[in-house]
Amino acid sequence: MQIIDIFNQTSIPNKELKRYENEGFLVIKNILTSEGASRIRKDVMHIMDIISIGDSKLKQTGQYLSDTDLAYFIQSDQMQLIASTLMRGKAHLYLPFTAVKSANGGGNFDFHQDGQYTPTKGPSVNLWVALNDMTIDNGCLYMDPHSHINGVLPANILEDGHKQIKYNTSNTVPVEVKAGDCIAFNRLTVHGSGKNNTDIHRVAYAIQFHRADTMIFKNEEWYLHSERPDLEVIQPNREITK
Repeated sequence: MQIIDIFNQTSIPNKELKRYENEGFLVIKNILTSEGASRIRKDVMHIMDIISIGDSKLKQTGQYLSDTDLAYFIQSDQMQLIASTLMRGKAHLYLPFTAVKSANGGGNFDFHQDGQYTPTKGPSVNLWVALNDMTIDNGCLYMDPHSHINGVLPANILEDGHKQIKYNTSNTVPVEVKAGDCIAFNRLTVHGSGKNNTDIHRVAYAIQFHRADTMIFKNEEWYLHSERPDLEVIQPNREITK
């Protein structure tokens, strides 16, 4: 297929970079063109059609097809540059995955930190890109400003394997964004999402990066992610499996 230029020109002023470092998250508007967001959404929904979205509160998969706009997006220099700027150092791709909340009932996703799932030492960032408009009504993200400064917090493990933060999340704020916008946040920033009460699937895509000097704990040992990307980075598929 012919890959189009899906990106708008994006730069992060120093003032915005400092805001990200202070608050633990930042909205970067219009990183994708309107057509780019639409095409990536189509790729994501093709994957959902194969694996079945059901009534999931959040359907996640790292599978993606080669030679698609989604693959180009994940592997792009543009996304790596945004991550590198936010972390003030070279970014290495860690984990790409869908973030789809089903229509008419995709439920609340409990407040948690990404860093509660896989321990790390060093900067990491999640670039969460909206592929349709995100509102309170369809289950937008909620962020807890400044929560990243507290390190990894205690959490309950839910029946579905997800984590739930144990502390008061009354300071969280809804982050409503448009299709093509990116919410960048530290892996230690507490966040969650509400229920999708609309008749349209809420579709986003997340790409996580570590900085080159970040250590990751896996298989009972610490190692530099930049030296062992073979253990983590999900490669594109020729076909999607259920």
